[in-house]
Amino acid sequence: MRLSAIAAVGVVSTVLACSDATSSGNPTQATQINVGPGNSFNPKNVTVSQGDTVIWVFSGGGHDVTFATSGAPAGCVSLCVRTFPTKGTFNYYCTPHAGLGMVGSVTVQ
Repeated sequence: MRLSAIAAVGVVSTVLACSDATSSGNPTQATQINVGPGNSFNPKNVTVSQGDTVIWVFSGGGHDVTFATSGAPAGCVSLCVRTFPTKGTFNYYCTPHAGLGMVGSVTVQ
């Protein structure tokens, strides 16, 4: 799901105080991933352009978003925002539910 730049800027500005969030400030595109309900990310895998922002919105408790990439932010447990400045595939998972298939990826082109 693509959010408009205006909506994304509004969301990002409210999230910057959260230690879980990383952002470059004013994204031009943002993709939303829902965390839950249940043990799922929806959508599970997304493809974005270099410089785009992904927002994980939590609709249930007991989940986190943890990146397998070294140097990535630790698992966030609330609204999570990350801008992807470099190309590649970035795998993530929910720590307590990875064994149940709660995994996903962001591919940056």
